[in-house]
Amino acid sequence: MAISYLTNSQANVDFVNNSNGFDENDDTVRSAADMNFENFLKLLVTELEHQDPLNPMDNKEMTAQLAQFSSLEQNIEQNEHLAKIAGQTDYSQQTVALSYIGKEALIPGSDVINDIGSAEATLNYVVPSAVTNVSVEIINSKGEVVRNMEGDIFIGRNSVKWDGTDDAGNPVESGFYSFRASGVDPSGDSVPITEYAYGHVYSVEGTGENMMFTSADGRNFVMDDILQVREAYQPVTTVDQGGDADTSEQEQEPEEQA
Repeated sequence: MAISYLTNSQANVDFVNNSNGFDENDDTVRSAADMNFENFLKLLVTELEHQDPLNPMDNKEMTAQLAQFSSLEQNIEQNEHLAKIAGQTDYSQQTVALSYIGKEALIPGSDVINDIGSAEATLNYVVPSAVTNVSVEIINSKGEVVRNMEGDIFIGRNSVKWDGTDDAGNPVESGFYSFRASGVDPSGDSVPITEYAYGHVYSVEGTGENMMFTSADGRNFVMDDILQVREAYQPVTTVDQGGDADTSEQEQEPEEQA
């Protein structure tokens, strides 16, 4: 007596072929694989028990079937292992992100606070490609340009110091300012330049690639936006709904982190 398992074998082959991209419902895939493999073994044992000793079954299909189930099992285990690694990576990223709260991050932005008698302000910007000239303008709260400066032209991060004076060398009033950097390439075309300013990291939410930070001045940014992190040492300024500035002092000296 011979029991044919060709039909069930083909179903198993189809199942294996359709399980190459199982990025979700892994438990369902594993359960189905275990069930099909168990049924296959039962049919195989039954056929071996009832085969004609003088006319044994062809073992080519059996070998191919076993190889396919073995490959499927390895793929499932690999997928589970990768899922664990991804989970560990997310946890590590969350730990790093939480450690940034309360510190200052160098992120896209152009705000500058000028206090008469304070140290020079460092204005940071990133040049994306080759330029022959970089101009930096200091702008007051009225939108007026009070100072023009030349900046470094290196590709990547650059900075220029502002001593709080205007083009005539006179100290400008204390308050909020912004700066604008612009570049020109060798062909004379303008090159967009991204300004960066430190912001006090106020909160973080989300997980993995979806983590979103918020600074005390209301800027939203992601991990890839951060150029540098340092200990907070300057006054942290937030603005309430009435428009009044609330400033609290941070006494420690900065300790920069790459």
